[in-house]
Amino acid sequence: MWKLSLQRLGETAFLITFFLIWLPRAIPAQSIIAFFWPIYHWYGVDYYIPLVKAPGILIGSVLACFVAVFVREYVADSRAIAKIPTRIHVAGTRGKTTTTRLIGAALRHHGWRVVTKTTGKAAMLIDPEGTERGIRDNREQPNIREQPRIIKSVADAGGADAIVFECMSIRPKNIIAESKFVRSTISVITNVRADHLDVMGPSLEDVAWNLSGIVPNNGVVVTAEKKYMPVIRRRAEEMSAKVVEVDPDTVPDEYLAKFSYMIFKENIALALRVCELLKVPPDEALKGMFDARPDPGVTRILNGVIANHNVRLIAAFGVNDVDSTRLVFQELSLRGAIGEQRMLVGMFHAREDRVTRTLEFAQLMARMPFEKILVVGEMTNLFVGQATREGYAKEKIVNLGTVDPPAIMDFLSKMPLESGQGLTLFGCGNMVGVEDFIDAFEKLSEKQDSHPMESPN
Repeated sequence: MWKLSLQRLGETAFLITFFLIWLPRAIPAQSIIAFFWPIYHWYGVDYYIPLVKAPGILIGSVLACFVAVFVREYVADSRAIAKIPTRIHVAGTRGKTTTTRLIGAALRHHGWRVVTKTTGKAAMLIDPEGTERGIRDNREQPNIREQPRIIKSVADAGGADAIVFECMSIRPKNIIAESKFVRSTISVITNVRADHLDVMGPSLEDVAWNLSGIVPNNGVVVTAEKKYMPVIRRRAEEMSAKVVEVDPDTVPDEYLAKFSYMIFKENIALALRVCELLKVPPDEALKGMFDARPDPGVTRILNGVIANHNVRLIAAFGVNDVDSTRLVFQELSLRGAIGEQRMLVGMFHAREDRVTRTLEFAQLMARMPFEKILVVGEMTNLFVGQATREGYAKEKIVNLGTVDPPAIMDFLSKMPLESGQGLTLFGCGNMVGVEDFIDAFEKLSEKQDSHPMESPN
């Protein structure tokens, strides 16, 4: 701490001296020279440093300062990185938060000192003891400088056996910049799906190429992506990296039932393969994964009773692209969570800043077997118009406008159900802005002693 204070003091003194010497030369105004002349004269600066009119000296000095700062930061980052021998960087369109948490939990259970950082629904930092804390509040904008700051804080605390970081960037240049901060030894690409095409696209090949920006130089990239594997391999060849393919079908079905939340074989398979590369036995890794806490945005199944109606909420709002939503729906149908004995109602949350997503979901949900569709949010009319153009009956769409939990509960309580028939509400589209409704339903679920992933019907 004392050494750091002296360093800061020296840097501050240098900057002040630099400013005093060169400002009158950069702006040779008489008033500035007159203002600083007493200081020059008092310390004898005017005697030792004659007035130099050439602006090139000033420019060169400024550039030299920038280079010195850059070198200093690079050396400091390199020293911090050296204290964390295993660095895992997870990217992909879907499932990266869950995969990040699974890897961290598996390594931690095996006795490793692991620091895990996710972005997901809420940016969280998980310390080696498994304690979670938020990184920033909802008003604070994310910045990729978070990554080196956290690495430095881990190094200052004595280092760690591993860090597992979820890639927080979606812009191609930022993904590459972030990968240089993390300097991963193992990178993970979960999958390539149609999301953020305005930034990472326009084609899915472009998305695959941009996500591959995290491939480490002379490192390893683990992926479950099949269709765009050639793109990932091309990037890996440029980086002299090894590609490790993962087959989700190698994960037994019974593993899925041991998680209290919606999870895919893909996530488990990726985490197991990373652990295998790090010499962690599969049975040990799985024990840690089963105990891993889910991200707040993960798909959950909650059951409650509203006005004598047995209502099941499938909260898939965090699955915000149409391909993944379709897969989640199919998977839950196979698991029996969407049963034939229940009325099926779709719910879409339309955010004002997600126009393209609203149109895409309207096209998708109009073709799904919903008996009714409930629309909430700021862009509800846009959804209704597109869904009706796709052939869905307008009278079956309930437009509630802005998200109002009591109004949604009231709508559910008045649904005309047959005797003994349950109701399933499949919610999707956007998580941000609908949290209060999910929280209200979760409290209702707890009162009814209901649990995630209950019996099929």
